[in-house]
Amino acid sequence: MSSTINRFRQQLNTGAKRTKDSARRFKEKAGRGIKRAIGQRSCIAITGFSGAGKSTLLASLVNQLVNMDVQQAQHLWPDLQNRWLSAALISADQAIAEYPYGAHLAKLRAGEWPASTQDLSRCLIEIRLKPRSRLEDISGKGYVSHQVEIWDYPGEWLMDLPLASMGYEQWVSDCFVHFNNEPRNTLAPELYQALLDIDPVSVFEPERFDALFERYRAFLMQCKAEGLHIINPGRFALASADKHQLPAFIPLLASHQHKFEVISPNSWAAEMQRRYKHYVAGYVKPFLTQVFAQVDHQLVLVDLLGSLEQGKYSLEELRRSLTRVLQLFSYGKNRWLDKLVAPKVEQLTFVASKLDCVLPNQRSHLAELMRAVVAESIQSARFESTEVDHLELAAIACTQVGSRLDRPALFVQQGESAAWLSHPNLPRGWPNDTDWAKLAGWRLPLLLPPSLPDPRLKPWPNVNMAQLCEHLLGDLYA
Repeated sequence: MSSTINRFRQQLNTGAKRTKDSARRFKEKAGRGIKRAIGQRSCIAITGFSGAGKSTLLASLVNQLVNMDVQQAQHLWPDLQNRWLSAALISADQAIAEYPYGAHLAKLRAGEWPASTQDLSRCLIEIRLKPRSRLEDISGKGYVSHQVEIWDYPGEWLMDLPLASMGYEQWVSDCFVHFNNEPRNTLAPELYQALLDIDPVSVFEPERFDALFERYRAFLMQCKAEGLHIINPGRFALASADKHQLPAFIPLLASHQHKFEVISPNSWAAEMQRRYKHYVAGYVKPFLTQVFAQVDHQLVLVDLLGSLEQGKYSLEELRRSLTRVLQLFSYGKNRWLDKLVAPKVEQLTFVASKLDCVLPNQRSHLAELMRAVVAESIQSARFESTEVDHLELAAIACTQVGSRLDRPALFVQQGESAAWLSHPNLPRGWPNDTDWAKLAGWRLPLLLPPSLPDPRLKPWPNVNMAQLCEHLLGDLYA
């Protein structure tokens, strides 16, 4: 009797907690929508695959904003109509981890790059501006406030978003195609055969699955190391992922060739379908809704140089994966009701990172390559009149520009001496065979952050970060 009462009490407590959490989320969403509708809040998602440099970019961006007076004193920031007062990080919803700006700042000043993002976090920046008129400052505070919400998350999570519109069978067909094309067919031919040998209608074997999943996960890690971007389930490409907490599954490749109308509930096919649906419903779709359904400006960070280093398969897969991911979002101009309830992406900005590794006379080549890579991705956004822009930058500049043999060159200061860097000619637009031949054997230099001063006293070296900030906040000065 007592156990029944305790179970009933536990169910009541669980229900009450869910109701409380739902009420809190509704209240937060309503408050966010009202502020967005009256122009007091904007939401930015920094979209990028693993290794693109999202965490470093966000640390540099926050540093630029909260230390704006230092940037202006060094004439590194436009006057902005003399309206800027200050900016500060403020507390956001405690249910979501706050972006670890302080920890990343300390890492960078210690000469280390921030660790790869392992979980979802968010930062909220309050910007205070001088009011244009007394009417704008009804409260009489002497300033108007605008909140900028920025989300950070593992790039591996982004790889999973296409699963939101795929059933298990469609995903298996997708995997079958990839396994039968380079470079995957040479990376893991034995794994391909092992996945193909499983009879989907046979009885599920847990021990066999565990062994096979470990091989499949190692394969995902290998694909990631090779610079590939279509990796599912993406969360298992994170070293911290625990298969006992996440629903693990594999593609039963034999089901691509044979469709089974009736399957036993204890079969391989039934088990994999259950796990796949659980993964998509419990992890992929909530992430898509929680972050991207409220974004009005999407900043897509692209590591073009990394893909050029990895080779033609990496660059081609980067192009295809950007198209697969970006087609899931809602684009267009926001009316007042859209801002209040379900905002659309009004601005789409593609950013090429690591510009400090490119010679000044070839930085325009990177811009042309970016346009070629994203040409297919932006079609639906342009169709809906979304503003699409391109920018090249270095969030933290590790190199300096000098002259060597009467030609512009890059160097890294090492004590009293300089280490000179070079690279092949970068392609203008999509690379052809001649371009790839020139890039053969080239490796990006592995650079560490330079000695960084206290950002409250002196700006950090960067390339084009001021232009990015001005672009993101341009509506505040319209």
